[in-house]
Amino acid sequence: MNSPPENEILFNSLIKENSRIINSVCYFYSSDNIPFEDLRQEVYINIWKGLDQFRSDSKVSTWIYRIAINTALMANRTGKKKINTVSIDPMVFNISQKKDDSQPLSVTKIGERVLISYKNGQSVF
Repeated sequence: MNSPPENEILFNSLIKENSRIINSVCYFYSSDNIPFEDLRQEVYINIWKGLDQFRSDSKVSTWIYRIAINTALMANRTGKKKINTVSIDPMVFNISQKKDDSQPLSVTKIGERVLISYKNGQSVF
């Protein structure tokens, strides 16, 4: 049986030695949009890709910490779901299109109409 390449041995030892740093950063930055396991996997991939670029200017743990932080920040920046906006049809709430200043519609009345529409199974938004 062939032994694993030198890079794989180095990678495995780096992951084992620095797993606490990686897990801490990933746990702190994980969310509903970016699960812990996915974020940790991305950190592992970026460490693997950067093995040949490590210059020994700093400690390995500092280098891995920066990879973990940068990976988490990028994942949070690109992983946020966009908020979909939908226009509200005034007819759903029985709101008149005509401007009637004599009887302004209060926020409470609009809320009541939204609740009634929701309970009746009508699409609110």
